[in-house]
Amino acid sequence: MSLFSKPEQLLFSDLGEEAFIPSPVKEYPLIHFLRVANAEQ
Repeated sequence: MSLFSKPEQLLFSDLGEEAFIPSPVKEYPLIHFLRVANAEQ
């Protein structure tokens, strides 16, 4: 297995243990970091 394998193939950590890969709960639109304070909820 290569260090640069596809993400869906990376199931183990560097120590050989199973890796926890969280899934997103909610996605937000992209925004410039200086406009975060002015973003609508």
